[in-house]
Amino acid sequence: MSLPGIKIYHYTNASHWYDIVEGSEFEGIKPGLSPQRSIGSMDDEAWRTKVIFGLLKPQPEQWVSNPYFKNTWPVLKRDLTRRGGSLLLEIKVDPDRDKVWVADRAHMEGHFYPDEASVPAEYRHSTKELEERHYMESRVPLLTYLNSADTLDFSLPEVISPQEFPLDRIAVSHQQPLLEARLAKYPPEATVHSDMLSFIGRTPELQPWYSTYQERQRGMNNEGRIVRERG
Repeated sequence: MSLPGIKIYHYTNASHWYDIVEGSEFEGIKPGLSPQRSIGSMDDEAWRTKVIFGLLKPQPEQWVSNPYFKNTWPVLKRDLTRRGGSLLLEIKVDPDRDKVWVADRAHMEGHFYPDEASVPAEYRHSTKELEERHYMESRVPLLTYLNSADTLDFSLPEVISPQEFPLDRIAVSHQQPLLEARLAKYPPEATVHSDMLSFIGRTPELQPWYSTYQERQRGMNNEGRIVRERG
């Protein structure tokens, strides 16, 4: 079964988008996205393997509502937002040709839940090196995962790729859940909204998402007004 043109999702720092678009002639960096972070620090293979981390969906249900790892998604969102990594990108991949794997992140998460008896024993490892080793051994090609997700039964499927992706395979997503969550925290007159407009002015790729977001907000406001009038 061939599934060309599959998208994976990657959160990045908003300011990093300009580096992705422009590259750096001085540093010899081409436009696009390249692996920057090692998978781990203790296991030798994990330490030597730099990858791009991603997800199968902008907000995967297995991460958002995981019965065993209830804090993983909130902590990830907090860390992404704190580092400015709330801009969602889409990367087109060819699972037949690209080096793209899915690994079970749960192997790296078990030690964060020392008092949770509900965490399956398979994710409770005695050392960080063992966590990383099990994570590495859980890797399967993306296409294998998509064809066998039910039988593989990963708790926290995470996409990883050790290859570079050129700019023509990368796009700012029309879905921006973390940016929307940030805007929702503040009233319209707050500076975060004007800052967003300034950022969109410098990043026109965000305009399709923002236009849709504004339409949804107007719809919600109209519904609220009608409810209040009827009440």
